[in-house]
Amino acid sequence: MLALMSPVPFFLSPEEPEKLMVALSLLLSFTVFIDFIEGKLPQNSDNISFLVIYLAALFIQAFLGVIGNTIVLILNAHDTPKPKPKPIRGDHAPAHTTTAHHTTNLSVTKNSTPNNSDCLGFEPQEQTTPGAAPSSRAYKMNKCFLALNTTVLLLSSFLAWFFILY
Repeated sequence: MLALMSPVPFFLSPEEPEKLMVALSLLLSFTVFIDFIEGKLPQNSDNISFLVIYLAALFIQAFLGVIGNTIVLILNAHDTPKPKPKPIRGDHAPAHTTTAHHTTNLSVTKNSTPNNSDCLGFEPQEQTTPGAAPSSRAYKMNKCFLALNTTVLLLSSFLAWFFILY
């Protein structure tokens, strides 16, 4: 079950900070499980059990998953546009600041678009909805890590079953 849980953090959106917590919880679960298995194995042995090798490979995969999720969250933080400051209007300004009143002659017709000088030098903000940027670097990296994690999981599980059965 722990092996099947390893790609789960990559199914979460890069905006979700909980994805790192899921990956860390999975890593800690592997640590506890490996400690439990180590207590059950005999102390003197010439060979290393295939189960221990498989669990060590899954532990390394979970550790790399934590690093991958951290990279995705950092990329998402850098890709997210920062909100631009809103201009201070004369009637909304605090008492201790001085504002220059800017008057313009605005004539709005039915099909006209406002020009940028109406915003007092601030550009209009882009209207984005949450989760609407699947082409960002964070989403692409998340998909790459998901594919890589799933491939490594399937390959290591196949090799483990192959060596256990033969």
